[in-house]
Amino acid sequence: MSKIDLETSDEIARTVAVIINEDILNGTVMQTVDKAILISKAFIGKYPLNTDWAKVREETNLDWDECIIEFTKNVIETHTK
Repeated sequence: MSKIDLETSDEIARTVAVIINEDILNGTVMQTVDKAILISKAFIGKYPLNTDWAKVREETNLDWDECIIEFTKNVIETHTK
């Protein structure tokens, strides 16, 4: 298992919180947390810590949390087909 730095860990935690708050993963508490962590890591892979959110907002018309929710919905849709 690779180690992550504190800043990345914090970003994963914030992203997980948004995903869980949206309540769209449909599972037990542990299943939801596990899925949210995996999705968060993928989200940070696509949108790293140095992402220019003003530019993303301009291009997608989505704020950070809205972007997380859309990303999560796309992951769910992709994996349930």
